Amino acid sequence: MKYLFFIFLILPFLAQSQNKEIDSLLVIARNESINDSLRMNAYVDISKICLSEKEFTFLKTIYSEAFLIAEQSNNNNYYAAAINFLGIYYLVSTEVNYDSAELKLSQALDYLKSEKSSRLKGLLYNNLSAVKSVQSELEKAKYFAEKEAEIGKELNDLDLQNRALQLLSGYYQSIGNYSEMLIKNNEALKLARKSNDSARIVMSMIQIGQSYGLLNQTDNAIEIFESILKDYESKINKMYKQIIHTELGLRYKEKKQYIKALENYYEGFDNIKNESYYGTLNRIASTYIELIKAGVPDKEIPRLIEANEPKLTNKVPIAELTYTYITESIDGYNQLGGEDQIIKPLNTLAKFYLLKSDYQSAITSYKKAWKVAKKNDLLLEQNEISYEIYLLSKKQKNTLETLKWHERYVESSDSLSNQENQQEIGRQLAEFEYSNIKIADSLEQIKKDEIQQIKIAQQQKNIENEQQKKYFLYGGLVITFLLLIFLFRRFNITKKQKLLIELQKSEMEKKQIELSKTHLEIKDSINYSKRIQRSIFPSKKDIDSIFSDNFTFFKPKDVVSGDFYWCIESEDKKIFVLGDCTGHGVPGAFMTIIGINILKEIIQGGITDSAVILKEINSKLKSRLGQNEEKVKDGMDLGICIIDNQTIEYSGAHLPLYHISDHNFTEYKGNNTFLGSEDQMENLKTHHIRYKKGDQIYMATDGFPDQRGGEKGKKYFYNPFRELLLKNSSRTMSEQHDLLKKEFENWVTIGNKTQMDDVSIIGIKL
Repeated sequence: MKYLFFIFLILPFLAQSQNKEIDSLLVIARNESINDSLRMNAYVDISKICLSEKEFTFLKTIYSEAFLIAEQSNNNNYYAAAINFLGIYYLVSTEVNYDSAELKLSQALDYLKSEKSSRLKGLLYNNLSAVKSVQSELEKAKYFAEKEAEIGKELNDLDLQNRALQLLSGYYQSIGNYSEMLIKNNEALKLARKSNDSARIVMSMIQIGQSYGLLNQTDNAIEIFESILKDYESKINKMYKQIIHTELGLRYKEKKQYIKALENYYEGFDNIKNESYYGTLNRIASTYIELIKAGVPDKEIPRLIEANEPKLTNKVPIAELTYTYITESIDGYNQLGGEDQIIKPLNTLAKFYLLKSDYQSAITSYKKAWKVAKKNDLLLEQNEISYEIYLLSKKQKNTLETLKWHERYVESSDSLSNQENQQEIGRQLAEFEYSNIKIADSLEQIKKDEIQQIKIAQQQKNIENEQQKKYFLYGGLVITFLLLIFLFRRFNITKKQKLLIELQKSEMEKKQIELSKTHLEIKDSINYSKRIQRSIFPSKKDIDSIFSDNFTFFKPKDVVSGDFYWCIESEDKKIFVLGDCTGHGVPGAFMTIIGINILKEIIQGGITDSAVILKEINSKLKSRLGQNEEKVKDGMDLGICIIDNQTIEYSGAHLPLYHISDHNFTEYKGNNTFLGSEDQMENLKTHHIRYKKGDQIYMATDGFPDQRGGEKGKKYFYNPFRELLLKNSSRTMSEQHDLLKKEFENWVTIGNKTQMDDVSIIGIKL
């Protein structure tokens, strides 16, 4: 399917080609009495028709014949044009071979190396960029696209510029920079309107709409797709119409306007049974499920009326149609060999079974989808599916399956983090390589310019010497000789100085590159540390599965944090822990990892008494931080909250627990002890607090109250902080999070201060 990417890039180019028959063009191309230029133009027109009609094999024939003309005339442009035909053949035909395509296109470009900018040169850069795109060598694809754009601007060729912008848009989409993708598509639209090219206008508007979709600007995406249908109805071909209606269906589904989503899916539906057909069936089935869940009656749901059996379709219940479309989609993908595509309808089938509360069948369908994702190394799909199976197994109280699929969820989450990190390193190294290519090009051009200037200067001196000989004749011979010696010595001195400057410049550039690499390595290491730390923290999904109504305001001072939070559900008890380790940044982050690992060991060992947990943490911290001769004076403040159906059990080391019930605020202080350094921890106080539904509890480290800011640059302090929690307690947990974040940022900004410590606040509605 990758050849479709290339053809999509040249669609406007094909639309502009003349509607000529290959046979009549071959008469011109093979007539040796006709001018070579006209014959080559005929072959170019034939190549356009071959691409338009997908007659790719004929490209080989016209390559051979055009190459003979190039040999007979020994014309570099003809050589380049002929080899380009073969390069395109390897890119789009059933014999697709990207290495061969790149080799031939590079050979064609070599023939034009000494030529000035030309349209053919720009098209070769375009084709090379397309090759690199499908090979996922994104920075090289970007480099060739920018080369094409330069030629397009030099020649004022709007078509070349537009092609280059489309390629650059694809580049930014591939690296996830959707804002820059939108900018390039808008630039392409301006050029298309300037040249009054309706085909390119429509294509650019479609890509702008897709950019808005990727940026989650749903309303903007809908507006532009509907404007295409309204303003360019006569210019939209069948393929564009399918794309536009599918995009509108997806966007309306995002807005939960399911009827409008269905109407668009139906409008773009095509009975040709290909991947698009089965994909649309699955999207329709998925939308039916949402409407059934919302309780919409069958008679209010519009149907997909098939021309061959409209009456039958009208009588079948929506639930039965849903199952039929899903299974047809699965069977269709199996027949087409699109194994990775089958994941989506399998997931939809699982949701259909969940609609009927058939949890075991849902799990079976999810497991089939997971196996396909595993086989095809699709980490994101493995992660999402394993989480769904974990939740369903947990709901069925199947402990072994719950643990098994939670482990797979965590494993795929870690693999995703590693994959993202490797991709980021690869991308940055590719950018570094791309920068080196640009620097090399610049240095080569500077070198050529300097050589040319030296030649010009030498020619001027020779002319002056000749004139002096004519004026002074024999009497000036001695002076001329002395002058030549002087000039020669000055030239040598200048040459040496120039070489010295170039060497110094080269050394500076090497040092700059080394510094850039060092900076990149340090930055990558810290960012990877952040990924490692966040991977051991509970995810938002994990917290929500234990405490359905909560918020976590977590704002590290540096990239990594010395604060940490952790939760688990053990038997009938829900445990939540908040810790504040010594320091912040990388040292603090190491302490958080030690703390969470110790917590896991203790709780997995069966201990669920908060005071005993504190004592065990203190003991293990002292042991681990004092294993070498030099004692480490580090530790942590910690709060442990254990909740059952009626009571909150709380023990803390310095950290307090705040409890709000019926708008009454109570603070339960932690023990005056510091974990990791205390020898005596016998008299730890444990609070047992009765609660009722709707009560709220909070834990917080000292980062917020101790932060300096405001008009006088003072600390925020604890009393105003407690009053802020009480004041906001009538709001939803999500709103409380936003209000705390806003208050903290305003406090720091007004005081013109920087954040002093890590900030962590946990809120739970019981």
